[in-house]
Amino acid sequence: MFMSCIHVVAAAMLLQSPAPKPAAPAASAKGPAAPADITVTLTYAGKGPVDAQHKLLAWLFTDPNVTSGSRPVATQSSARNGAAITFKDAPASPVYIFAVYDEKGGYDGISGPPPAGVPSAIYRKLPKGPPTAVKAGSPPVKFTLTDAERWNK
Repeated sequence: MFMSCIHVVAAAMLLQSPAPKPAAPAASAKGPAAPADITVTLTYAGKGPVDAQHKLLAWLFTDPNVTSGSRPVATQSSARNGAAITFKDAPASPVYIFAVYDEKGGYDGISGPPPAGVPSAIYRKLPKGPPTAVKAGSPPVKFTLTDAERWNK
C-alpha cells in the first residue's frame, strides 16, 4: 500500500509540474565576430640595421597625441626590417599606430617611453596628413619609418 501511495504522489507531482521548455537553438556557426587583429608591415628606411639589438617597436594608442605620459593598449616589436607584426585581439575602437627604431639598442618597449632622439613616427596615410586611425579587422597597414622625425616628448 505504501508503495502505491508513492507512485500516486509521484504521478500527481509530474502532472502538476510545468511542461519542459524546448531546448535553446544551437548557436550559429557564424555567431558574433571574435575580436580581430591589426597587421602592420613595419619598414625602417633610415640609417642603421634592424636586428635583435636594434628593433622596430610599435604600439597602439587610443589618442593620436602620443607623449611620454601616454599608455599604449598593445605593444609589438620586430628584429626584421619589412616584417609583418600582428596586434592580436586589437580593440574594436579606432586606434593609432606609433613606431620607433631603437638605433641605440637595448630598449624593450615596455619599461617606459622610448629614449630621447630615436627615430619615431605615427602612422599617416598621407606624409604630411593627420594621424590615421585604424580599426581591428581593417586591411593590413604598410608603415614606413624614416629618420626625419625624432622622439622628444
